Amino acid sequence: MTKTEIYSQGVAYLLKLEDCNRGIKEPIAEIGNKLYACKNLLEEVKSHSNLIMVDKYAVDVRKKEYECAKWKAVAMKELCNSIMCHTYQISKLGMTAEFKRKQITEAASAAI
Repeated sequence: MTKTEIYSQGVAYLLKLEDCNRGIKEPIAEIGNKLYACKNLLEEVKSHSNLIMVDKYAVDVRKKEYECAKWKAVAMKELCNSIMCHTYQISKLGMTAEFKRKQITEAASAAI
């Protein structure tokens, strides 16, 4: 393999690595959005729970508020599951990026 071919291969690896990095940034941003939503839901559940616990509501309304708090807790669980999925995706992309970085390093070493 000539030096030109090796450098060309290195450039191709760098472009793939750049794509991989772009793929990592999107799930990270999505995790941030979902964590923010989860935080907001947690605050709402806390508020509902406090009001239910101190008998702020009439008995008929209390059941409705309890169901609302329960629904928000389920939504939080779904958000957490989604966040876990995105972290798995990030770690998978991170391993791909590390592999490509090693390929580039090896190609550069071979060119010298």
